[in-house]
Amino acid sequence: MIQRNAFSLLKLVEELLDAARLTSNTLSIETLPVSIVEILRSAVDTLRPAADRKHVSLQLTISPGLRPLSADADRLRQVFLNVLSNALKFTAGGGAIDVSAFPCADTLQVSIRDTGTGIPAEVLPHVFDRFRQGADSTTGQHGLGLGLTIARVLVELHGGTIQVASPGEGCGTTCTIELPMLTSAAAEAVTPAASVEG
Repeated sequence: MIQRNAFSLLKLVEELLDAARLTSNTLSIETLPVSIVEILRSAVDTLRPAADRKHVSLQLTISPGLRPLSADADRLRQVFLNVLSNALKFTAGGGAIDVSAFPCADTLQVSIRDTGTGIPAEVLPHVFDRFRQGADSTTGQHGLGLGLTIARVLVELHGGTIQVASPGEGCGTTCTIELPMLTSAAAEAVTPAASVEG
């Protein structure tokens, strides 16, 4: 319980700091060739204990052929943690969260699909608004309503896009993140050690 509360407080502090950076337009990234595989596994492994406590299935599927990205590994991990935390918050026990990563032309697509409470049609256009809160979560926990806002800014700083879709209340939600991969020539020039987040 102490660990969970400490993690929640740390997340709130980080969101407040990032909110200040958003306001002053100083939120930035530092890019290097990184492996999306390591970043996704790290994010999923971080949230797995919480998912297990809620009896929510958390699965990660990674397709072959994923080239390295030019990205800020810490910030990209933050994006996936924000989206996964949001999915877990609104998914009841016995539900599932499926994370999949696959190549599409020269881009990487990451899909995070949950069986949670879903999002009403009138709320969907506002999910990335600052301090926007959805319906009550299945845990009774509430954040600052900044997680998806920060995620969108960070994804766009990486030259990517992020979209959220839901058939409606009670029908789950799918978040799709698309990021540019390095070209084949650039990927071949990256040494294995440099392409993996340490």
